[in-house]
Amino acid sequence: MRTGIRRGLWAAVLTACLVGVPGTAQAETPAWVPCGDTAALVAAIEQANDDGGGTIRLAPGCEYPLTAPAATGHGPDGLPVITGRVWISGYRSTIARAAGAPFFRIIEVAPVGDLTLTGVTITRGVAPRGAPMSELGGGILNRGGGLSLIGSRVVGNTAHDGGGIFHDGGQAELLGSEVTGNNAVAGGAGVYQVAGELSALRSAMDGNIAGGDGGGLNLYGGFALLRETSAVGNIAGGRGGGVRVGGGWVSLVDSRVAGNTNASNCFPRGVVVGCTD
Repeated sequence: MRTGIRRGLWAAVLTACLVGVPGTAQAETPAWVPCGDTAALVAAIEQANDDGGGTIRLAPGCEYPLTAPAATGHGPDGLPVITGRVWISGYRSTIARAAGAPFFRIIEVAPVGDLTLTGVTITRGVAPRGAPMSELGGGILNRGGGLSLIGSRVVGNTAHDGGGIFHDGGQAELLGSEVTGNNAVAGGAGVYQVAGELSALRSAMDGNIAGGDGGGLNLYGGFALLRETSAVGNIAGGRGGGVRVGGGWVSLVDSRVAGNTNASNCFPRGVVVGCTD
């Protein structure tokens, strides 16, 4: 993303953090989590789930290193599964799997859950094989709930499918966010979608590496609308270096899919509306 746009987005994120976002159940009494206190972060999410929703504020510019899984329902998750309406906000704040920690994805959203991340980076998650769905979504697994990323980043995560995000139904939106530098053994190194809706505005799915199809986005169901969004510099060992459509529908509006390593930036040619290659 261009530096000017990024600075403007971070300014908007900081403003949102200061004034709050309406519609979150506990927005009036946010839980403030001290820098690096992962136990307090886990406890705050558990409390928000119990309350049906809540707002969690992270320290600006701080990393929260996760050393062990907090949940194991669909493979190990570094944080509790989101079952309420939870908003986690920060300013250049990072939630990461700690160096040397066992493999686990960072976070999972249940079908009844709704997660909003504002100004937060999700990184170093690794979804290992094991229980059903355990190898999906190295950064985030959305199992049919709501997922919103605002001025946030999902970077440097790994999974069999959906290195950054695996989206399995429900609604997901990216606003001024980046899903970059993720890896997938098979497909969808950036985002893998099998159902539901995905909307991306002024976002990036760049520099991801897939062993199979869809370096940036791999779509097998539902529909995706990318507006002013890029899928650039991805690598796919299979088809669709930038965007692969095996089912569902994708539309590009003022978006760029280019410079990806594969026979074509989009596959199949002519199916991805707005893609010239």
